Amino acid sequence: RHPEVQLRFAGDGSNAAYLRHLHDIIEALALSDNVTFLGQLGEEAILDEFRHCRMVVLASGQETAPMVIAQAMAAGKAVVSTAVGGVGDMVVDGQTGFTVPVGDVDTFATRVSSLLSDDQMVTEIGQHARAFALEQFRAESVAARTRDVYYFVAGKHPRVTALSDIERLERV
Repeated sequence: RHPEVQLRFAGDGSNAAYLRHLHDIIEALALSDNVTFLGQLGEEAILDEFRHCRMVVLASGQETAPMVIAQAMAAGKAVVSTAVGGVGDMVVDGQTGFTVPVGDVDTFATRVSSLLSDDQMVTEIGQHARAFALEQFRAESVAARTRDVYYFVAGKHPRVTALSDIERLERV
């Protein structure tokens, strides 16, 4: 559907058998002109990739809380990811990106295609992603929430700044 799309894979590629398998698939599907393997990237190179990409796609079978999602969202990029580990807590489905069950290739492709096809949607989701990331992933925000949990567990009165903080603490 999108013959112009360019896929840029970042990572160390330490699993040689898996990397060879990916190359074989890419060659078999005649996609070599559309795929680039970047290797392991430093911070500046990652930020440069974010500046030039439309979205970040993470199709993992296993994750915890992938830093790349927080980074991409902070850079104002929509995310399409499998719903593994803590991804569902990081990506608000339909608002800051999309989460898809592992193995649901058709839905995954549909979500990516929708972001490739709709400039307004990808812009709006990217804006929501940035706002969410700045609120949730900044060191100051994480530290304050962590401190409040410690106070709550210790039976002290945490410095609560909003009703949503109280509700969140009560769920802990």
